[in-house]
Amino acid sequence: MKHSIIVGFGLAGCAYALQLKRHQKSFVIFNDKTASASSMAAGIINPVVLKRYTRVWKAATFLESAQAFYQHFEKEYKANVFTSTAIKRFFSSIGEQNQWSEASRNEWLKSYLEPEIHMTTTPNIYNRNGYGQVKNSFRLDIQKMQSTFKQALDKECFFEESFDYAALKIEKNNVMYKDIKAVNVVFCEGFGLTENPFFNSLPLVGNKGEILIIKAPDLKEQSILKAGGVFIIPLKKDYFWVGATFNWDDKTTATTVKGRTWLENQLNTIIKVPYEIIKHVAGIRPTVVDRRPLLGQHPVQKSLYVFNGLGTRGALMAPLLSEELFQFITAKKALSAECTIERFRNQNTTEKHIH
Repeated sequence: MKHSIIVGFGLAGCAYALQLKRHQKSFVIFNDKTASASSMAAGIINPVVLKRYTRVWKAATFLESAQAFYQHFEKEYKANVFTSTAIKRFFSSIGEQNQWSEASRNEWLKSYLEPEIHMTTTPNIYNRNGYGQVKNSFRLDIQKMQSTFKQALDKECFFEESFDYAALKIEKNNVMYKDIKAVNVVFCEGFGLTENPFFNSLPLVGNKGEILIIKAPDLKEQSILKAGGVFIIPLKKDYFWVGATFNWDDKTTATTVKGRTWLENQLNTIIKVPYEIIKHVAGIRPTVVDRRPLLGQHPVQKSLYVFNGLGTRGALMAPLLSEELFQFITAKKALSAECTIERFRNQNTTEKHIH
């Protein structure tokens, strides 16, 4: 009998599977070929909200756990996926310079924001008002981590197919899915949770993001750039990730002319060099109404769990939250009040659609 059936292999599903592997618990993963938000995610691990210069919720705790988790992965799987990468925050005005200077003196933020305003000009980037630099920031190559881990798994542990909810039989102390017997099921489906009959009443609203992959051989930049409404992130040689848009109304994964035009307009105000658009991709981020993750147990079917709602901070939060969920399931340790789905119980959102 397996310990867990994991449904979904985005960042949440991958992180939870790694927790099970580390604790020597058996599992199988079901993942359809539908593109998840993780497949287009940049993997930025940044403890500061650069729009308002505020700290990310529980950033220090999340960052400590993330560093240990990803460094352990690199050592165990002999793959470079986690890189210390400076973020250059370019300013559009003197007012933004002043905001940065004030924030860098904040008792908490000074650990992450260098006070110096850099006015160095380069032939490749517009730098009219200088930039500040974020320290203690990282980038996780999510796609490489997923593929490395998947290749290390036995073939009978991973199924590239949609999960058939109707085929799930819930018994007293275990579940049966087709011919697989397990103690529990952990649903890590991202925005696909809205189609899950057991948890689809949770307030997962989602928002659409579009990104570009460009080739710009003359850009010659190793740091992450943040200017206007976008990040520009170096990938492999000459290639860069550019994004992302936010759309709360469109819940499709189709790319749009409007999204592409906006990204190009932003890009053209930042870099001076020619570029070629290699790819234009869209996805739905699993965002919750209160901007906090969804972890917990079904209120009636006690063998069913959910791990979702990581939003734009998934690379930072997934390691600690996956460990927290594991301890909740195996050792009955309480989940954080900010994350548990119990916080929505009074709204009846965890008790609808119960099978």
